Amino acid sequence: METLNYLHNEHLIVELKPEEAETMEGGVSFKTYTTKDVSTYLNFRSGPGTNYPSIGRWYPGQFYNLQVPAILKNGFRKLASSLNVWVSTRYIKPA
Repeated sequence: METLNYLHNEHLIVELKPEEAETMEGGVSFKTYTTKDVSTYLNFRSGPGTNYPSIGRWYPGQFYNLQVPAILKNGFRKLASSLNVWVSTRYIKPA
């Protein structure tokens, strides 16, 4: 099932099951990731660094679909080019 933001007709990053791992849409690929070495939660941040505010949480056992190829800066990964949401690459891995 495809989830769209109907205001902008863009894909949303949503929690997924591992079997929903990859999607190809409009030349952009997405791959499912999960946390690693996280016991409580991982912060989603508004920019590529711990000095940016936390805007959400990624809990162990949750899966998110991240854009491939990755947009990387300062050890952080942007979830998708259309979203200003970043997560530390140190604490994520492909599902």
